[in-house]
Amino acid sequence: MSDSTFLPRAIQTLARLDHEGWLEDYRIDVAEATRGPADDLQRYPQYVHQVARFARIASQLFCASASEAQQAAIDALLPTTRRSIALELLDEYEQRLDEAALKAQAARRLATDRRRSHSA
Repeated sequence: MSDSTFLPRAIQTLARLDHEGWLEDYRIDVAEATRGPADDLQRYPQYVHQVARFARIASQLFCASASEAQQAAIDALLPTTRRSIALELLDEYEQRLDEAALKAQAARRLATDRRRSHSA
């Protein structure tokens, strides 16, 4: 997901999860997968200086805000972030939602076919 579209799409998927009753399971999975420090740089302190350096350079070169440049540097340089983990899990849950929807659609189609064959 690109930065400009990830949040609306994520919220849309969260709404689907809530509708299916899976939202709390997702939240628990994210909490378990992201145990430890809430700050990504505290998880990977060896990247603090590198993130600061590239955030400063990006902010100067691309007229980005300091916070925007820092978040971009964190996302680009750290092996994983809380957001990347949450989005990866969200993709897995979205895939499960899609599979469940396909199964439900196939079951409805089968039920319709059975009704037609019994009435014929």
